[in-house]
Amino acid sequence: MKRTTTMLAGLLTAGTLVLAGCGSDDPAPASSNSAPSSSSSSSEASSSAPSTSSSGSASSSSSSAAQTAGGDTTELDAQSAAWFETACDGLAPIAEIPDQVTTITSGASDTPEARQQALAQLGQILTQTGDGLVNTGDTLADTPPPTFENGEALAQSGVDAMRTIGTEFQRFGAEIPQIDVNDPAAAQQKFTEFGQTMEQAGSTITDFDVPATLRSAIGELPACEPIFG
Repeated sequence: MKRTTTMLAGLLTAGTLVLAGCGSDDPAPASSNSAPSSSSSSSEASSSAPSTSSSGSASSSSSSAAQTAGGDTTELDAQSAAWFETACDGLAPIAEIPDQVTTITSGASDTPEARQQALAQLGQILTQTGDGLVNTGDTLADTPPPTFENGEALAQSGVDAMRTIGTEFQRFGAEIPQIDVNDPAAAQQKFTEFGQTMEQAGSTITDFDVPATLRSAIGELPACEPIFG
């Protein structure tokens, strides 16, 4: 999940710079210049985050050392497979977003109106994806968890991650259409925030140490192959 959300955040950032960056030569440098400064403030935030992240890391480390899942499981029984199939079906729309972003950005003409329309389309996609993730989290909460060692804890972590990521998609879906296309720095800041949020949310599911044999078994499920395979 972390790999998927990180990739998505990067692609959305690139897409937004195309959408919100002005086409004329004047604003382009401004966007470029603001990128370092925004990056720099982002770095600072990131720098301060390591201090939170440091303590987070320590707690995550101890948590991850304590929370292993799967034991020596090499194949999934029907109940475990059903849980992962449901989870992967819920995550599937995320994998489609990069292509949707490419279509939107390549089709947007270089006018403020067209870029604003493109942002509205992107916001709608994120909102719909968020709705689906939250619904999947709710469905998983009522689905019997995997039967392998620590499967119940892993399932709860997955439910929490789905709901958290879904809620953030909904929030950014509502905020992105409000971006001023004549302010590239604001657009970059919003998508940097989105990327960081997705990375943090996605990392919650990776707090578990899952053996390669189990990952491989999950990846063999048709719905999960694009994510775990």
